[in-house]
Amino acid sequence: MEITVIVNYGSIAFSFPTDENGNNLENGFKAIKKLRLSASKIVGATNVTMLEKQAKPEMATQQKSGKGKAETSLITRKVEELLLPEYFSQARTTGEVRLELQKRTGIPFQSRKVSQSLGQLALLGKLGRTGSKDKHDFRYFRP
Repeated sequence: MEITVIVNYGSIAFSFPTDENGNNLENGFKAIKKLRLSASKIVGATNVTMLEKQAKPEMATQQKSGKGKAETSLITRKVEELLLPEYFSQARTTGEVRLELQKRTGIPFQSRKVSQSLGQLALLGKLGRTGSKDKHDFRYFRP
């Protein structure tokens, strides 16, 4: 089975193939590091940033036959199918949305996954968001 590893650095995505044994991982990551260094020389160091040593790049693996069964994509679909737009006529917290999804689907989703899904919908403009990241008090509403 072939697996594609995707590494995101800001708005740039690098990908390379591997398999379930992780063949080619080391070479793939070395190539990405080399490409990033080359890109910073071409476009200027201000446009390409290097991550801190302790930070890990965001990685996602996709199987070619995958159908988006991850919990966050399922939550996003259920929010769009079951809750948009009428449920968000009032501003709702992540906890309120999580409980409503559980009531309608019978699935006890993880709070952090519901939060991630709501954040993605807000970035796409399907929901509005108010509150503070520092205080973890976001509320989501119909824009």
